[in-house]
Order: sequence, then C-alpha cells, then structure tokens
Amino acid sequence: VPAVFMVTDGVHGRLGKRFERAYGYPFWFVRYVGLWKIIIAICNFVHGGAAVPLGQCMLAALMGGAVYTHVAAERRPLNALPALFVWASSVAVQALRGAPAGRTAAIALLLAAVGYMGGQEVHFMGP
Repeated sequence: VPAVFMVTDGVHGRLGKRFERAYGYPFWFVRYVGLWKIIIAICNFVHGGAAVPLGQCMLAALMGGAVYTHVAAERRPLNALPALFVWASSVAVQALRGAPAGRTAAIALLLAAVGYMGGQEVHFMGP
C-alpha cells in the first residue's frame, strides 16, 4: 500500500478500518506506519545517501512489526516471509555500502525485535 495513501487515511478512512478488522490494530495506527515509510524513503534518497543507514535501521524495525502482524495478529506465519526478505535486504544494503555485515545484522535483528514488540504493544491498544 503506498505510504501516501496510508498517511491520508484520516481523509478516506479505508485502511484504518481494514487494519482494525483484519489485524486488531487501532484505526489510527495505519497513518503512523505510512509516515514511517515516507521517512524511510526520504532517508534513502537525501544528502547523497548519508542517511541510508538510518533509513535501513528504520526499515528493519518496520519489518519486525510486519512479522508480528503476520505471525501473531493474522496468524499466518508464511505471510511473514516477504517481510523477512525485506529485513534481509536492509542488512544487505548496509553491507554493500561498507558496513560490517555481522554488526549490521546484529543491530538490524535487535531493531526488528523492537519492531515486533512495538507491534505487540500497539495491537493490545486495538479494539
């Protein structure tokens, strides 16, 4: 789902209701996910790539939340595979830019765990 459509959910209200019904998330949550995605995109393309590590770390946390959504909220673990591949790409992007792969993977794993727990906390705020 395009991030702009998620951020503007306050206008049309389609995604918030869908996230509420399908995953049990609060209706307002989808707007913040969209905003997070927009910030990730900006980080990846500003200042000649200087903010790419920040964007990729944010992506790792987002994918942790996506894994929670598919494994725990949706109860369809196989649907989490794309999120795991995107998480792995966030590690690969940084490694290809010269960051130590082991350290980068460890940090990304920690951030994914934070994202997973964040998804759990937001899920508990749902209806």
